[in-house]
Amino acid sequence: MDEFVEAADRWLVPVAGRSVTQCRLDYAFTLVVADESAGSFEIRIEQPFVVTSRGDEVVLDPEGEPARMAPALGLLRQDIEQAAAFKDGRLELSFTDGGVLSVPVGEDYEAWSIVGPAGLRIVSLPGGELAIWSPDRDRGGFA
Repeated sequence: MDEFVEAADRWLVPVAGRSVTQCRLDYAFTLVVADESAGSFEIRIEQPFVVTSRGDEVVLDPEGEPARMAPALGLLRQDIEQAAAFKDGRLELSFTDGGVLSVPVGEDYEAWSIVGPAGLRIVSLPGGELAIWSPDRDRGGFA
């Protein structure tokens, strides 16, 4: 998928078929999805989130003890099957190995954001809405 597509309850972010090339940790957790031909995406998570892998579910908090974030490193080099930014403010990344990363709505803060090529920016606002800046076709965008 190379287009930013709106569905009834979500936006599909065009990262399907691409791999996670970097994981970054500060007081947030960031996944970098890079593709030489299509540019890169940064998915930054700033609150507790859930990673489900092989039937195990773990809640991770990027503001907590850094060593406890180790399960999130298992996402490195994984291929993304689908990335859904739900209109109620949730984020869900599905991976081809069956794993899932889920970020709930933040009540007081921006829970997550995605920055992509050509000006794409999606931010989950406190309380459950999305702010979206669509890609600019004049800058090689896909919307």
